[in-house]
Amino acid sequence: MFENKKRLKQIEEEKENLLKIKDEIEFIKEQLEDKSPKIDISNIYAWNENDIYRIVKICDIPGSYPYKMAVDIFSNEVIYKDGQCYLSRPLYGIRSQERVKIQSDAYAYVTPICKIESALLAYPDKKVPLYVLQRVYYKLNNIDVKLPILKKQ
Repeated sequence: MFENKKRLKQIEEEKENLLKIKDEIEFIKEQLEDKSPKIDISNIYAWNENDIYRIVKICDIPGSYPYKMAVDIFSNEVIYKDGQCYLSRPLYGIRSQERVKIQSDAYAYVTPICKIESALLAYPDKKVPLYVLQRVYYKLNNIDVKLPILKKQ
């Protein structure tokens, strides 16, 4: 009797492992077949200013190496440029949360997106579908996508 329970538990564990492997294979298959726009997250950061998050790309300011700028990935709006009069921390080499002075008395906090949402590490090529980054945006800002204001009428 005891051996039957032990064997049953072993079979359940094997079943769980097989289901995990199946889910991983399905995820990889979906990623290979996915034709949605993808964003390289190598230079993607969460920009927190006054408890409102934006997802930004850090890139070079044309013609002004090594200065950088932060650009919102959804609207392409320039959020910040190095060389502004209140710069206290250049926007390059950010590996963890950094504080950036954006005005004489205001700061923003910049964090690599993978430090905020480690699930993005599931994309080894660092090419994440845009809709996944939109979900991260909603999560960071505590937005309930089921609200009536966000539904199609």
